[in-house]
Amino acid sequence: MSTCFIEEIILLCKKIKRTYKAVSMTLIQRWSSLFLLVVMSGAISCAPPLSGSANKQRELEDRKELLEVYREFAGTYAGVIEEMPDRSDPFGIEMKVFIAEEHNGLNEDGEARFRPALRARYRRTDFPKDGIGERTLIVRYYRETGELAASTSPTSPSAGSVLDSSFLSITGTLDAAEKVMKVELRDHRGFLGVATLVKVN
Repeated sequence: MSTCFIEEIILLCKKIKRTYKAVSMTLIQRWSSLFLLVVMSGAISCAPPLSGSANKQRELEDRKELLEVYREFAGTYAGVIEEMPDRSDPFGIEMKVFIAEEHNGLNEDGEARFRPALRARYRRTDFPKDGIGERTLIVRYYRETGELAASTSPTSPSAGSVLDSSFLSITGTLDAAEKVMKVELRDHRGFLGVATLVKVN
């Protein structure tokens, strides 16, 4: 067997060895990466959720923020409804805005969660008897824009035989610094009038 032939065989073996080594390293790297991804995914999926104490802390922070906003708005506002479409005489109204507590499910310990919410009691001051012309309203105050919206609950009973006669909707803006509310009112018949309500208490 010639020397050249032997040298060619040796070179071929070296090439095969180098190729095998390169392929093996590539496979090892790929399998290592895959193994690392599996381990990380398992670690993430097994990570514990927020603890009960963390959720309670967040609940307390949300509650504190809402109360700060709502206390700025709560109070008694009074004024006169004008510009009525039927040209009837203006009449006085009063709206007492207050903070109520809404049930908001249970926490991890099975304790009741409550969330501050705004409500209002609307009444016509020209009616001498309590209860006549009064409505309880669900209220939303948008502190960022100063807008407010309020309406009776969809489950509010009708007065007498007139369908939806207890319905009342109020929209407008609140100037928190001046403590003045400018609103439009609508009832079951449509547009009722406008009013400027001043905080009196």
